[in-house]
Amino acid sequence: MSNTIQTVSRRENSLSSTRSSSLSPSRDPTLYPPHPFTTLPEELLREVFLHCLPTDEFIRPSRTSAPLLLCQVCCAWRASAIATPELWVSISIGSLGRFPRVELLELWLERAKNRPLSISYGKYGVERGFPASSVGHGLAEEELTNFFRILFGRIAQWKSLRLCPREMVDAVLPAIPQSGAPLLQKLCLFLPQSIKYEDYVLLYSADQSLCNIWRNSTLLDTFSLFADDLYLDGDEDSLCKLLHIRWGELTTLTITASQTIAQCLEFLKECPNLVDCVFHSIYADDDDDNDIFSALYPSTILCPSLRSLSLRYSGPASDFITDLLLTNTTIPALRRLTLYALQLFSLDPFAAFIPRSSCHIEDLTLCGVIINEACLLLFLGLISPTLVRLSIWHDAAGLNRFPVKYMSETILHRLTRDDSYSRSPVILCPKLESVDLDYRAVTARDGLFAKMVSSRFGVEQCGITALKRVVLRFGRSFDILALKQLEDEGVIEELEIIGGS
Repeated sequence: MSNTIQTVSRRENSLSSTRSSSLSPSRDPTLYPPHPFTTLPEELLREVFLHCLPTDEFIRPSRTSAPLLLCQVCCAWRASAIATPELWVSISIGSLGRFPRVELLELWLERAKNRPLSISYGKYGVERGFPASSVGHGLAEEELTNFFRILFGRIAQWKSLRLCPREMVDAVLPAIPQSGAPLLQKLCLFLPQSIKYEDYVLLYSADQSLCNIWRNSTLLDTFSLFADDLYLDGDEDSLCKLLHIRWGELTTLTITASQTIAQCLEFLKECPNLVDCVFHSIYADDDDDNDIFSALYPSTILCPSLRSLSLRYSGPASDFITDLLLTNTTIPALRRLTLYALQLFSLDPFAAFIPRSSCHIEDLTLCGVIINEACLLLFLGLISPTLVRLSIWHDAAGLNRFPVKYMSETILHRLTRDDSYSRSPVILCPKLESVDLDYRAVTARDGLFAKMVSSRFGVEQCGITALKRVVLRFGRSFDILALKQLEDEGVIEELEIIGGS
């Protein structure tokens, strides 16, 4: 019996050994080649890492996203990520519940080596849905001062800065180096809502410590001020005087603070090299008068390089605002014009402005602009030869309670190519390539819009550019079916229907 048991035991051990050898992977490296990622050259691996970064300009430190996530995969990736300074050149500080430790900030910036830095500080500048008072909540003043001590130690490397000045404690301001940020190219300031006017530390002329950051920034070309609740009233509140920015060097300017026409014109006068300009929340001051402006600006302000201009109005006297702005400016390079919430549209200032400027508008956006059919036809006629992109939306903010009627049958007929009549009017906007419409803007009967699109297909040889991109927001069923068929046939290169069935 014992011999039988030993024989069975030997057979089981032999079988177990055979199974183990068949299931275990071979140690022969030729049978199992290394993973392709382990054979990538170091330079290529680092390039892949850069494509893993979040698309935001300012990166919030998180273990679930690059670059910190890359450091958790394996030792080789960690070493490679740490040795790639470009992964660490951007950081956002002040996100609610994610305020990084001082040690992490210091380590993060050390890994960036001597590369130019992009810094964002302030909860309001990152996630505007939260109150500004939550920024850095719970941090002692000493701890917050240590944060800025580390940041100011690298101020010579700052290239892009997004800042909420209201969240800087008073003890931080004197610590700002007078040498400032010589490499700074982009500056964005957030003055959060629900803060009283008297509390704006930035706008007090008595304390200009904050301005030391950018006072000597000769490379600064982009400036943005987001201050929806701020009203600038009078010369004593002039941003041009208080901020000490080298306005003449700017190429991009965005101001959302409520400001008068005179203040807008002051910016245009002080910034002769602007290429892109956004003025939102413009209102008419009681002192605004054509005679006063004629005395202040005996000749029109020349903006030789301005290509993109966006205007958003507030208050009932919108036509007066447009009149004063356009009457006092000459913009020969203007290519993109955006008008928001223009309650009263007057063609007269445009009829004088466009010929005087000799500008060629290629991109027109009208949002919440009240304009009748005849006026729109004349307006399109002014810019018709060069218009490439046309966007017409109802006021998304709800400021305009009245339906905006744009694309009537008459206008669609003028945009439609029709060779059947020798005496048909000259087609409007022959170079039009892109149309983006709100369904409330189309008042013509179903099918006419699709007919207009179809008529402009394959007509390059006739001097008329074919439509390549069509966006119809919440379109009618008939137009949707016809447009989708045109896309299937290759008539439209890009079709986007939002909210359609």
